[in-house]
Order: sequence, then structure tokens, then C-alpha cells
Amino acid sequence: MMADGYVVEMEKQETQIGLTLKDREQVEDFKTFFNLDNKVGVKTVNGKDYYRLHTYNNELADYFAANGIFQNKTFSANPPENLKYSRHFWRGIVDGDGCIDYQKDTPRLRLKMGSRKVVKRFKEFADLESRASVRSVESQWVYSVHANEVIHLLRELYIPSTHYLQRKKQKVIGYAPK
Repeated sequence: MMADGYVVEMEKQETQIGLTLKDREQVEDFKTFFNLDNKVGVKTVNGKDYYRLHTYNNELADYFAANGIFQNKTFSANPPENLKYSRHFWRGIVDGDGCIDYQKDTPRLRLKMGSRKVVKRFKEFADLESRASVRSVESQWVYSVHANEVIHLLRELYIPSTHYLQRKKQKVIGYAPK
């Protein structure tokens, strides 16, 4: 939710919570986890399908607010202290706003978000200080690391996990030695 979700406070009804992703499995997992009975819709933008789910639920909105997810969070989101070292939380952030690729057989991880606080906290979690950079690019904050050491971080995020974005885990499995 911190990466690709949204919260809209409504005047005359409950708060709207939504999630839009290009991976249907993630939206379905979200729906199941929060026991929602809403239908997953499809929206096509520039020839690409995006799957979305929204519901009106003040209780769920309060839960997300307590975890740093609120209306207009794009530039001001701040991960709560209790998730600072949670690999599950950071895997969700990488699934939503991260990119895993390889250049010249060397892994690269990039995270691009509006919130500087989220990107800087990810850098602390990743603990690859000497190899990583955080910079501002077109009103977004970018964490980038291009080094063999990133394999350890990617394996920590994806290999032992049961909930993940399949296409990103496949990139890790395909290049990370067991």
C-alpha cells in the first residue's frame, strides 16, 4: 500500500482505500489478506492492463494511517519505526516501486519514490552504504546500487518468502546462486 496504494478521505461516506497494480496476483492477495469481497477491476492505460481494487472502510483506513499510509502520502510517507527492519515490508516496497535488473552480469537494484524518508530508510535497511546512492531525479527520490553485494539483499528479501511479486522473485532466483 505504501508503494501503489491510495487513501481518499470522503466527506459523506467512509474513507476510500485503493490499490492499482499491473500484477493481478498482488491485488488478489491484498483482497484475501484483508478479507474484502470487492471485485477486482481492470483498467487499460496505453495498451497495458492494470488491476485495481477499492473499498470504503474507515477501520481499514485507520489501520493504514497507523502504519504511515494516508491521503497524499506520495511525498510525505514515513515508514513506522516497527517496520524499519522488516524484510516483508521492504519486499513490498521493492515489489511496488523497485526495479531489479542486471548490467554486465552485475545485479542492480533501484527504488524510485516520491518520499525521501522511505528511500533513506530503505538505504538504512539495505546496509550497502559504500555502494549505494540516494539522489533526487525529477521530483522523485532514487536509491540505486549496482554491485555483486546486492545479491545477498535480494536473496534476503525474496528467497525465504511466501508472499512476493513472482516476476521479481524470478529475477532473483535466476541470478542468485543457492
